[in-house]
Amino acid sequence: MSTAFNPPVPQDPDADRNVMPAPPTASAPTYSSDGLWYWNGQQWTPVQTTAQTSPLPVVDRPARGQGMAVASLVLGILSPIFAFTPVMGWFFVPLPIVGLVLGVLGLRSPGRGKAIAGVVLSLCALALDAFWLLVFIFGVVTQSARP
Repeated sequence: MSTAFNPPVPQDPDADRNVMPAPPTASAPTYSSDGLWYWNGQQWTPVQTTAQTSPLPVVDRPARGQGMAVASLVLGILSPIFAFTPVMGWFFVPLPIVGLVLGVLGLRSPGRGKAIAGVVLSLCALALDAFWLLVFIFGVVTQSARP
């Protein structure tokens, strides 16, 4: 039968909390009533208190600053599709221009490869638009030269 010894607690609430209680009569390990001291069988030792905080979970966030590169890539993919349609392609000429501007601005972002692909595809679309413009001008000139 073991009885836990409760060491005396100071009566004054403003008293120093580091006052060691009297040693217990039993040699079994025990804690003081205030929980600040531990009797290891030979002496009182302060209880080691460590803050048990769980580490914050690490959330994988996408790299910031890829918005312009992705937008350039999307516009670069869509631009040649619309550039292959001769008449309707003229309404979509701003797409490769915007894609080119966003790609150049996105070259400094972590999505540099996407920005390069967007720039290349936008330049291809602009070349196709220029080709259709030359075909249109050549057609108008040859038709107007005939009587």
